[in-house]
Amino acid sequence: MLARLHFQGPVDARDIEFGPVQGDGYGDLVFYIIDFNQVSPSTEPLMDAFLANDAYHPRPRHDDRLYSEFKSAYLAACPDEAEGLDQVFIQAIERKQVKKDEI
Repeated sequence: MLARLHFQGPVDARDIEFGPVQGDGYGDLVFYIIDFNQVSPSTEPLMDAFLANDAYHPRPRHDDRLYSEFKSAYLAACPDEAEGLDQVFIQAIERKQVKKDEI
C-alpha cells in the first residue's frame, strides 16, 4: 500500500495510518486509511516521511524479518514506471537506519 501511495498517489504518506482490513468477498483485501492529516504531495522526500512514521513501519534493518517482508512487498507493488525509484527509496532508508544505529 505504501508503494502505491508513493508512486500512484503520489503522496509521501507521512503519518498515515490504516484501519481494519477486510475481504471484499472476492479474495481481495480492502484497506481503510483512517488518518492522513499530514500527507502531502511527494515533493517532500519520501525517506523523511517514512522515518517520521517510525512507529508504523518496521525498522529498515537487514536482519529484521518483518522489514524483509515489507521490502519485498514494497518492491513488488511499485508500478513499472517507478522502476529504479523504488530501489533508491529502499537504499536511502536503509542507509539512514545504519546512521541512526551508529549513534
